[in-house]
Amino acid sequence: MSNAGPVQFSYIQKLMEALFQRIVKMEEENKESKKERERERERERERERERSLQEILSILNNFMNSRVMDWILWLLKMNSPFGILKKINSWAVSLFPALCNKVLGYRHLHHRSLSIERS
Repeated sequence: MSNAGPVQFSYIQKLMEALFQRIVKMEEENKESKKERERERERERERERERSLQEILSILNNFMNSRVMDWILWLLKMNSPFGILKKINSWAVSLFPALCNKVLGYRHLHHRSLSIERS
């Protein structure tokens, strides 16, 4: 009977160590799970940004291939007595691709053939 006390204490000590190790392991799993959920949220945000860009490009493509764009380009190319149209034409020709590059991150946008190359 005299050995019962130290044996029980040793057994309880081993149980406590096992319990502590299990708690530490569960905390690590919880941290890893939180990191994985955050990575998944970030991937979903990236997919949403990509979908938004695709929608914008689709709208741009539809506009650039529309009759309205043909009319605007014809108006801008026309030899008009209004110097402002010539100025707008030069701005549009030089700034529109740069704007698409800066805002959308795409290098090539062409009227009638929207060939897209992601930068």
